[in-house]
Amino acid sequence: MFFIAEVDGTPASAMCGFDADAHGWEAVFRLAAPFAVELGATLDDDFMQRVMLLGSVSLEHEPGAWIVENVATLPEYRRLGLLDLLFKQILDRGRKNGHTHSQIGVLIGNDRARNAYLKQGFEFREEKRNPELGEAFGSPGGERLVMPL
Repeated sequence: MFFIAEVDGTPASAMCGFDADAHGWEAVFRLAAPFAVELGATLDDDFMQRVMLLGSVSLEHEPGAWIVENVATLPEYRRLGLLDLLFKQILDRGRKNGHTHSQIGVLIGNDRARNAYLKQGFEFREEKRNPELGEAFGSPGGERLVMPL
């Protein structure tokens, strides 16, 4: 499920939450792909290779985890508390769906995002690296952060 925060009717921030055991990453991609196209992405071989490369550092989730992903805020709307509002909604939804813990992934080196997640109560659990990722995304890998709900 996607939550979107608007400012004066303009989409400004968004995030996704889902049950990986019930729906899996494929369902998220199917839901996210049309939005990517609407935002100008071309779902060609290059795009799919980049998605697969990101998948190479995807970390396993603990059974029963409520996964939070696809977190984004347009630069001009940062520092307005939008993520705080979205996190409250998305984590409450995970609790209501019976989850006892949540996890989120972040690329190593994305300190702004990592700090925002730590502020919410997530804690570092593990990392996974892939040298090819650095060439494509400027990051050596990904981290998994978890928190109780």
